[in-house]
This record gives sequence, structure tokens and C-alpha cells, in this order.
Amino acid sequence: MQQKGLMYSIGASVVLAIIAIVVAVVISNGQTTSKLNNADRSLTLWNIQPGLGTIMIEYATRMNNAWWAVDADNWDMAKYQVKEMTEIQEVGEVTRPSHADALKKFEKNDLDPLLQAVSAKDKDAFTAAYDKAITGCNQCHGDTKGKDGSSYRFVKIIRPTGNYPFANVDWAGQ
Repeated sequence: MQQKGLMYSIGASVVLAIIAIVVAVVISNGQTTSKLNNADRSLTLWNIQPGLGTIMIEYATRMNNAWWAVDADNWDMAKYQVKEMTEIQEVGEVTRPSHADALKKFEKNDLDPLLQAVSAKDKDAFTAAYDKAITGCNQCHGDTKGKDGSSYRFVKIIRPTGNYPFANVDWAGQ
């Protein structure tokens, strides 16, 4: 009988210890998630995140790459570039949450039609969607204000011109 009571006591202690550990992990995870999901400039990690300027450099490169890929009838490459534009945009939505709504609007209004045109392998639809996306870029740059209150209207996007930018890429693909 004593042994049964001892086993019950040990079992209950183990169960309580496991419950305490689970509760501690859940609370800790929730605090960590909250801390990392909300911009907090007092954290070094938040201060080293790429700003939209850094993100837009990659965005512009991928936008151009999509153009050259379609020009070379490499629809797989074009699709890849547009999907990567969406992903890099999502980085901007997280690291610069004050711009998230504008970025999501651009994705819906401009990137989605671009991806649809690429998926359909329709050069005319792609060109129209591309030009509309350029207009969307320039509109957003004009509407966005910097810390000093001035707009980014001076950042004007156009269709790519001239030769392909990367001599080491076979734009026609396989």
C-alpha cells in the first residue's frame, strides 16, 4: 500500500513538472513571438533589418529580369522572378509595417496580373501588366513620404532599355 502511495506521489510530481514546463514554454514562446512580430526599434535585430531602399533594389532587379526573360520567351524564368518579387515584398511588409498596406495593394493590383500574364505565356498581357505595374510603382513613390516629409517621386521607374544587365545569364534558358 505504501509503495502504491509512493508511486502515485512520484507520478503526480512528474505530471505537475511536465505541466509546469509546458506552461513555461508556451508563455516564453508567446513573449518571444510578440517581441519579434512587432517592430521594436529598441531591439538591435529590428534596427538591422533591410529598409525599403534595400528591398527595392532587389525588386527592381527582379522586375527587369522578368522583362528580359519574357523578351527571350523564358516563361519559367519570368514566373520565378515575379514570385520572388512577391517574396521580397513580404520582407518589406514585415520589416516596414507602416508600408504593408501599400505593398499588399501593389501585390493585388499589379503583381497578381503580372503573374497571370506570365502563367498564360501572353506577351501582350504581360506588357500591359508590366506597364501598369510601372505606373503603380511610380504612383507609390510619389505618395510615399520620407522622414523629412518629402516624396520619393524622384524615383521613376521605366521599362528596361539597352542590353541585358547580366552577361552570365542565358535569358533563353534551356
